[in-house]
Amino acid sequence: MPWLAEAAVDYWGDLDTHGFAILNQLRAWLPQTQSVLMDRETLLAHRDRWVPEPTPTKATLGRLTCEESALYLDLVTDRFTERVRLEQERVDWQWALERLHGKTSKDGPASTRRNAMTMAGNDEAAAYRTNCPPKTW
Repeated sequence: MPWLAEAAVDYWGDLDTHGFAILNQLRAWLPQTQSVLMDRETLLAHRDRWVPEPTPTKATLGRLTCEESALYLDLVTDRFTERVRLEQERVDWQWALERLHGKTSKDGPASTRRNAMTMAGNDEAAAYRTNCPPKTW
């Protein structure tokens, strides 16, 4: 499916170590993939909806952005509390819609939007991720 390599791809997974591992795997095939609502703001705004992640991973994930890597590191090292998981279905829908609406109006519809990694090409995207702070846990 060659068209998929050119498509804007959004991924919204659980905010836990395995959610980031899935995002990392997806970017192996579709490096233009952008995470949606998988950020520190979303996680901390829903602290009362966290549940324990049964079996966290500590895998090295080389395809995350700097911001994603920093949050992944916080999850791996239990910075907030032990084994944090925020399942995407637990995110407040009004809260999510407000942020998704802002993303759509700012960046354009997903069908026409291209993120910086897509426009820059895979080599530059890899270089961007390489310039992230070291991942040590």
